Amino acid sequence: MSTMLTFTDPEADVAAIAAMSRDELTETGPDLLRQSRKHEARTVLAAAALAERVYRERLAGQSEVEVWGSVIEHADKLARAEVSLQFKISRSKAGNWIALADLLEKFPLIRAAYLNGELSTNRASIMARAAQRGADTDTDTGDESGNESEMSFEEIVLD
Repeated sequence: MSTMLTFTDPEADVAAIAAMSRDELTETGPDLLRQSRKHEARTVLAAAALAERVYRERLAGQSEVEVWGSVIEHADKLARAEVSLQFKISRSKAGNWIALADLLEKFPLIRAAYLNGELSTNRASIMARAAQRGADTDTDTGDESGNESEMSFEEIVLD
């Protein structure tokens, strides 16, 4: 796939795609999609890392007494705004990416599938939120059987 496409000359890539056989297209298409998902997953994590640094820089040097409600809210808004500006995305999308990255820290299996290109950003977000809701209800199952071979809610969501 990568030998056929240049990724530097858009017109050459359009011509190469137009010249591909059906078999080449069915092989190349999913590979391209998986690669783009891998790149987007890493972009989301980079955005969240930038937001975290901006947030910490904003709060650095302030005493615990000075860090409260509106100061924290301002640091959070500043972090989202910086991600929005640097990544050229809306503040809403920046907030969604940051929230997704934070949530994925709690669900390593979903995070691994996302980073491997198996999930779109939207699907990873849906699965992580579902796993979070399921994990919240998992703690109150009342089942005292001690069966450790049961799947976690995260594994069920991925399955």
